[in-house]
Amino acid sequence: FIRKMAKKQIVKGRNFMLWIDSKTIALSTGCDIQIQANYTDSATKDSGVWNNKELDTVSYSGTCDSLMSPDEKDATLQLIHSALINHVIAGDELPVSFGIPSNISTDGIPETSDWEAPTAGVYTGKCKIISVDIGAPVNGNATLKVSWEGCAKLTPIAPTA
Repeated sequence: FIRKMAKKQIVKGRNFMLWIDSKTIALSTGCDIQIQANYTDSATKDSGVWNNKELDTVSYSGTCDSLMSPDEKDATLQLIHSALINHVIAGDELPVSFGIPSNISTDGIPETSDWEAPTAGVYTGKCKIISVDIGAPVNGNATLKVSWEGCAKLTPIAPTA
């Protein structure tokens, strides 16, 4: 699941996963996560020509793209479109985490029935799902794009040695 290359390791995108409410999003094809620090100017006359900055806020957000799953039995292990839409409507605050699954095999697939969130080497926080976009082209697969925003501290859980 990690390709070794001249003493460097590369994480394959297919092995980096997102969990919302302790579940992956069904039939996920990709995810993007943004972590942003916002700074305020703190330069004074004593700073001279040099600019000074102080950390103001830190935010995180992301999106997940997937194919649309009509199968309600997927809902026990993964988030499907109806559950995602219900979370938007309810304004639920949900746990979010991202990292490399703890049960990934050397083939890059889960060793059990679904991906298990890592217990170390992961970031965890809380989020609100802010949108679910559904695409349904006449000659193609129906797709979902889920957008979420962090609403609590993002906490790293360090890898164990």
